[in-house]
Amino acid sequence: MEKKQTDSGSEQLGKEIVDSELTEYPTEQEETAFSQAKRLLEAGETEAAKTFLDGETAAAEVNEEILQQLYSIYKKRHEWREAKKSAEKLVELNPQKANYYFLLGRAYAFLKEDISAKEAYIAGLQKRHEMSFAKLMNEVTKSFASSADEFSSDYMYIKGKNNFGALFHTAGEKQYLTKIAKYNQNAKREEIFYKDVCTQFPQLQHIVPAFIHSKVMNRVLYLTNEWVEGEEEEAQNPSEIIKLSQTISSVSYSSVMHAFGKPSYTSQYRNRPAFIIQFFTEIHLKEKNEKLFAELYKLIEAKHYPKDVKEVIQRLEEQIMPHSLYAFIDPEHHYSLVHGDFHPGNFIRSSKNEKLYVVDWASFTTGPHFLDIARYVSKALFTFCEVREIYFDDEQTGGKLSIIEKIFFLYALVLLYILRLKEKVGERYLDKCIVPALEELERQVQQFTAENHEQSLLDFREQKNQRGQEIKKLEDRLTQLQGQHEQLNQHVKKLEKQNKQMKESTSWKMTAPFRKLREKWRK
Repeated sequence: MEKKQTDSGSEQLGKEIVDSELTEYPTEQEETAFSQAKRLLEAGETEAAKTFLDGETAAAEVNEEILQQLYSIYKKRHEWREAKKSAEKLVELNPQKANYYFLLGRAYAFLKEDISAKEAYIAGLQKRHEMSFAKLMNEVTKSFASSADEFSSDYMYIKGKNNFGALFHTAGEKQYLTKIAKYNQNAKREEIFYKDVCTQFPQLQHIVPAFIHSKVMNRVLYLTNEWVEGEEEEAQNPSEIIKLSQTISSVSYSSVMHAFGKPSYTSQYRNRPAFIIQFFTEIHLKEKNEKLFAELYKLIEAKHYPKDVKEVIQRLEEQIMPHSLYAFIDPEHHYSLVHGDFHPGNFIRSSKNEKLYVVDWASFTTGPHFLDIARYVSKALFTFCEVREIYFDDEQTGGKLSIIEKIFFLYALVLLYILRLKEKVGERYLDKCIVPALEELERQVQQFTAENHEQSLLDFREQKNQRGQEIKKLEDRLTQLQGQHEQLNQHVKKLEKQNKQMKESTSWKMTAPFRKLREKWRK
């Protein structure tokens, strides 16, 4: 890969270092700044972390740890040009470390510098595996190709921000795609989905590319699927996409959780839809709703959202929290398998059979069965009037939702609208998307509280009382068993004491020869 110049002009970083020990042995002051910055970064305080490193500019030129932290800060703040500069310095300092090329490739990918991203990823993979790229492609291909097939393979840059590109394989009419990704939690989840989830739930096999093989080498996943030749599906036929979502949500919550669980999340605010999706995987819990609103207020302040958006969130909180609406969401009834990143970029229309396929399953999880639809319509930026027509009022789809399901669909939709539009929430979007959805939610809450809340609350309290009584009985039984256990322990101690006294007595010692003789007779 050709060496790239930095944005600043391209003064090279290979200047002479006067204090050569600085790279390997940072001073105590630098180490303190690094440690403080790392802790702040892990807590989501990127601005504060940056201030600890601002005074270390000279050290950053030659200190890999500081440069890595700077890269992490710029990544969290989506300042990709600055992130690219940090990655370029890292590559310059340690050109044998594969991960630095991957960091550089990710920065290039976000900057849409596709050729440079491709070069960085290929260089990183060659460094990671310590082999030429041609040999690497051969290693991957031979792991699934039969002796009768002569595959040719080529690298494809597929513009994913979380992968290292892909390999495209052909042998006659057979065509496969191997996605290359760092073997982290997301990659493991996607591997599990294709290898295990699709096998267990056959209805999914009709809407996802067929799994061929997976191979992990040096913490890099090579996941091979049947190639679906076609184009990304735009939002032109929402009814078909809603049907896809219904197929996915036909897989029950309990069956997914029992076999595959769900990923762990950090729950820190991020200006991306995944932030909302992650909270909604446990939206039935009071503490998750409290945390969600707390993080939302941090987000809109940090990202300087308009005042109108803060008022929307306040109105939303006033509907959800005082009425404890989360208590009426039952995972067993309301949750299912969800894709987690259900948007037009992840739908492919096959040019061979016109079938619609869903790809990129790294984010699959469990949550409200309507969550993928909220993600889809917000990403496609349908107005709420359009959402009513294509889903909410449709008797075959959203029209079947119960009132509590409609409330939580609208809850998710309002928040996803806000994050979809980020800071650029103009009056047009507020008036056509966000506010109408919020007003509908308020009407639904009013109807729910008038018709169902009082009786449901009584039922809920009755169930709570019954469970409380059951818990009290179990606690009483536990106390009883603990008492019995203590009595047995005392009895055992008493017997042990008696046994010890007997063995120490004169009569026991005098009869010892007779006991030995009796043992011999028995043998």
